[in-house]
Amino acid sequence: DIAPLARTGLSLLAGLGLFGAACAWLLTPVMVDRLFDIPAVLVAETRNSFYLLALSVPVVLVTTGLRGILEAHGAFRSVNLVRIPLGVFNYLGPLCVLPFTNSLTAVVAALVAGRVVAGLVYGVLVSRQVPGLAGEQLFDREQAGSLLGFGAWMTLSNVIGPLMIFMDRFFIAGFAPLAAVAYYATPQEMVMRLGLIPAALMGVLFPAFASAFAADRARVGYYFERAAGYLLVVMFPLVLVLAVYASEILELWLGAEFAANSAAILQIMLLGILVNSQARLMNTLTQSEGRADITARVHLLELVLYTAALLWFVPRYGVI
Repeated sequence: DIAPLARTGLSLLAGLGLFGAACAWLLTPVMVDRLFDIPAVLVAETRNSFYLLALSVPVVLVTTGLRGILEAHGAFRSVNLVRIPLGVFNYLGPLCVLPFTNSLTAVVAALVAGRVVAGLVYGVLVSRQVPGLAGEQLFDREQAGSLLGFGAWMTLSNVIGPLMIFMDRFFIAGFAPLAAVAYYATPQEMVMRLGLIPAALMGVLFPAFASAFAADRARVGYYFERAAGYLLVVMFPLVLVLAVYASEILELWLGAEFAANSAAILQIMLLGILVNSQARLMNTLTQSEGRADITARVHLLELVLYTAALLWFVPRYGVI
């Protein structure tokens, strides 16, 4: 059943990508000419860059689907053999372009080209992993309905998550001195890098949990307990060291004034990421059982409470 399911999922992603690309293409003149304050000499270059990014949307979405198919089969070695070079290219690609031109359009074109190549490589790997992928029927309505229902709830969670990560900066910019944004955003960016550790583990656990729920539910508890223990063993020492030496690290990196304003923020956020690493595990467990609706409803409630808390506390107590 995997080949027709994969074809249907990839077709849906391609369709959504084309719709997103069309919307981005049509909105580009509005964003460039009216929404953003761009110097006249850079307008054409910016517009062309936005058009290129719009064209890349279907490629990015389908590539994500192809990577998901490989991860579902446990082919993480193949995934990382593509992801690591792509991650390096995201930094080196623009650097290689700069000796020839400083055009933003050329830089964006290089990044888009890297995504296209990665997508093609993923496509080859998936065709080898899933026999019969290139079948006659591209789309199955029954499977599409199931995928869209599950995907809609997942999408809701995936939109709310980044929104909550970045919306606090806008509240701080609106209610606190502008310098407070830097004092807040810098430790936040540091702590978010620690989130790569649980994120890497969740990518492995999602298909493992899903398979266990279908075939051997007793394994679910075993995976969960092991993962929770590993996360605590890895995350707690890192968080402890960074929290104890928060002031010294920030002072060495950014100076005494910055450390005085950001050390306490960093310590609070470190406690948050420690708790959040376990929350991610519970989130993954719930979604892997097919109950993405539960996590989406929790995220919606969290968004309401979080927004209310920001509106109440930031004007009264500032960044802390």
